[in-house]
Amino acid sequence: MSNFIFIRKKYLTETELEAVFNILSNNMQSLGFDINQDNKKIWQTNFTNSLSKDNQYCYLIYKQDFLCGYIQVGLFDNLMHIHEVELSNQFKQTRLIIEIIKFLINDKHFKTYNEFYYSVNKKNPLSFKTFAHLGGIKIKETETKNFYKITRKSVEDYINAHFK
Repeated sequence: MSNFIFIRKKYLTETELEAVFNILSNNMQSLGFDINQDNKKIWQTNFTNSLSKDNQYCYLIYKQDFLCGYIQVGLFDNLMHIHEVELSNQFKQTRLIIEIIKFLINDKHFKTYNEFYYSVNKKNPLSFKTFAHLGGIKIKETETKNFYKITRKSVEDYINAHFK
């Protein structure tokens, strides 16, 4: 049983929005990107607008009362896209990513999807390694990102082999 709680949000309070932005900002700074106030306002507007769309899912992840991170998922043309997985520093290189993937493959909104698509910033080699363990297959590459797909079966096989 997971100690993490996933809460779908269609609206964030100012406190939640600030906390989510701080996680993103810290992660982007660690990759060498500087987030300024103009970026923050644009991000907040875009993030807030995406929350209300029926095909967009945002989950805040809590352990007790602490915000550990968030995930954003979009459903387009019968495809599931994991747009963003952002974790607080203390939850990186922990089992939380496995809990996130288990949550996604078992969530009622995503049970019919057998393939999941996601992208990883090329400056984030830890994510390459993590998703490679789960069976991620690179399908496209741009100057800044690699795009992958992962199958439900490869995830289930990995989880059954390592966490049962």
